[in-house]
Amino acid sequence: MADESFLGQVKRLIVGAPIPSRLAHHERFSKITGLAVLSSDALSSVAYATEEILRVLMIGGIAAMNLVTPIGALIAAVMIVVVFSYRQTIHAYPSGGGAYIVAKDNLGRTPSLVAAASLLIDYVLTVSVSIAAGAGNSLTAPIAVFTSFTSSGGGSTAFMPSALIHNSRVQPLVW
Repeated sequence: MADESFLGQVKRLIVGAPIPSRLAHHERFSKITGLAVLSSDALSSVAYATEEILRVLMIGGIAAMNLVTPIGALIAAVMIVVVFSYRQTIHAYPSGGGAYIVAKDNLGRTPSLVAAASLLIDYVLTVSVSIAAGAGNSLTAPIAVFTSFTSSGGGSTAFMPSALIHNSRVQPLVW
């Protein structure tokens, strides 16, 4: 460990020693766990995109709502293309390869730097959008709860389902 840099030593102190390759297969995620842990970026983007698409289409009125199904089909098609692209990347780079490595090997240095910068921007914007969506939803929650509380005669056992039903009606009025 004497040859290791100071930051390397700090990393080893916090994270621990690397796992030997012969033991690594015991430490891998299952497909379900991996999907839950590693796909939050794509899933959150799809979830927020749907909400924003509906919000924009509501401005266009009833006529624009006919576009919901074609837009949903396009989103599903893009996700299918992404899945197949990832599968090809996994087969081409079995030891691991992110967007930078894949772009550098196939397209050169400048496109790989663009890919890396795009991912950094994406990570920052994903956090920003998540915070904004959480703030927006937290603003509508008190209105939904108040509406539910007053419409149920001061409270009842149907309080929570009523709040959920009213939230879908109240939210467009807030925005």
